[in-house]
Amino acid sequence: MKILIILPNWIGDIVMSLPAIEKIRGIYHSENIFILIRKNFYPLIKENLRILNIEPIFYNRKDLKETIILIKKLRKMKFNKAFVFPRSYRMFAISVLSGINDIYGYGNDILKKILMKECIPRDKKILSQHRVFYYLELPKKIKEFSSYNPPTLIIPEEYKKRSRDLLNHLKVKDKLLIGVNPGATYGEAKCWDKDYFVELILLLKKEYDCAIFLIGGKDNVEKCKYIEEKTKVFNFAGKLSIIESASLIEKMNIFITNDTGPMHIADALGVKVVAIFGPTDVNETPPFRKNGVIIYKNLECSPCKERVCPYGHNNCMKFIKPIDVFYEIQNLIQTEQHQ
Repeated sequence: MKILIILPNWIGDIVMSLPAIEKIRGIYHSENIFILIRKNFYPLIKENLRILNIEPIFYNRKDLKETIILIKKLRKMKFNKAFVFPRSYRMFAISVLSGINDIYGYGNDILKKILMKECIPRDKKILSQHRVFYYLELPKKIKEFSSYNPPTLIIPEEYKKRSRDLLNHLKVKDKLLIGVNPGATYGEAKCWDKDYFVELILLLKKEYDCAIFLIGGKDNVEKCKYIEEKTKVFNFAGKLSIIESASLIEKMNIFITNDTGPMHIADALGVKVVAIFGPTDVNETPPFRKNGVIIYKNLECSPCKERVCPYGHNNCMKFIKPIDVFYEIQNLIQTEQHQ
């Protein structure tokens, strides 16, 4: 039997789907399992997949030509079963047109319910739980289970060494290491103000012998440059690949972040996360390990889950002040010192 797992399209969701992938491998321990994943995301979970003996199939763009090529490739491979983690109609169509008979996925529309072997309704009950449990619903349709592993990432030794060498070069290994991720992929509404980050960083530098690292993708370069100029911290935004960023995050004592992919990477690496939440739901996508602190104002209008504040004020983020976050970090540091 050949089984295809179609991964989510967001890096944070990929991390949160890892326990479900492990469960699928556990159920089909002797079958051939392949995973459909964007090529730039693959290095982050390469070691996880190697241990699980799961092979990757890459896709990159959404254009029609590449989609047709991908479908033809999948048809030739003759998959018997597919687990479709994203709710996108494109991925559902790819699995159907690839000739896969047994499809397991999510949806509320009639066509999916007709064509899927198991279509899990995206109702209030399933959407109100943590995304880790949401993704675990798919393997549960095959076999019930009560235990699972939390999302865990494995950094290859070559990248661990690069991060060690970098910290040695910067002469900061004896300092408190703090990572800061000021961006977020899904809209500016869930981004804490860049001047708030500046104020927080200056408070931390004044209070602690620390080294602070700005970490983020190419879309955060401008924001991180602004923060770097105001605070003189180390800025690696846009300079590292996803796996290089993860390797550096793993070295941090604390990681301060909006609700976005790097938050889940840090959590899966066991780093203490200080997560700033506004328009997104603290029940659905918080750090799974609860190894740090979530800062959330719980306003009447939140979580709206919008990319842009529908009321134009973004108070759910604006009302979280730098001193509030500073005190939470201070408590984390003091707690660790007394353990």
